[in-house]
Amino acid sequence: MMEVLKGIVESYIDEWSKEIEASSDKSHNIDITQIFERIFARDLITISFGENINDDKFDILMRASKNEADKDKFVETKVSIHEALHEINDQLVANFLPKMIHPVGILCFLMSGKNLLPSILYRDRVTKDNCHRIRAVLLAYVHKRKSGEVKSQVKGTDLLTLFLKSPEIFTDDFIVDELLDFFLAGVLTTNFASRTMLSYFSKNPEGLAKVRSEFAA
Repeated sequence: MMEVLKGIVESYIDEWSKEIEASSDKSHNIDITQIFERIFARDLITISFGENINDDKFDILMRASKNEADKDKFVETKVSIHEALHEINDQLVANFLPKMIHPVGILCFLMSGKNLLPSILYRDRVTKDNCHRIRAVLLAYVHKRKSGEVKSQVKGTDLLTLFLKSPEIFTDDFIVDELLDFFLAGVLTTNFASRTMLSYFSKNPEGLAKVRSEFAA
């Protein structure tokens, strides 16, 4: 996992270096919280599936705007896996959280594609449809790995490879369930932890200086 993460961070550094060199004032502004989220998402997708399939876009229905008046307006949009899960999570928080009073609804929705939550309103049905779409994309990738059409690009062993070694135990639906669970738990927790850390350092320069000195040692 650390080797995958190291490679991802190095690719971002190379990208920033090129952008800095190309800029007129030799500088480049980034949103570090968004960068952290993208890094963790790419890392977890890679060690889960054996390659960065996050670059493969597919269609889901996304909210037309954040306005309350447009809550039932959706547009077909091509997104990555990470973007799709982010959108589904937002839709669940907006639509189902008041009904459930618990954020684990996204896992209930994604698990095996079962209709575990009510879909009374149109926007509820849209969220369910999006869940089925992302499951279909991931199931198709699992089938490609099983057939040998694509192979793992990870040095070592990714989670999907481990699951595919025991087909008598792990069904395709189970594999997708577990990988989604792993991805959601990993990205959300690391993202929130990273934002908390950055917020702390922004208010405590002494702590930041100490961490920098430890890295430099």
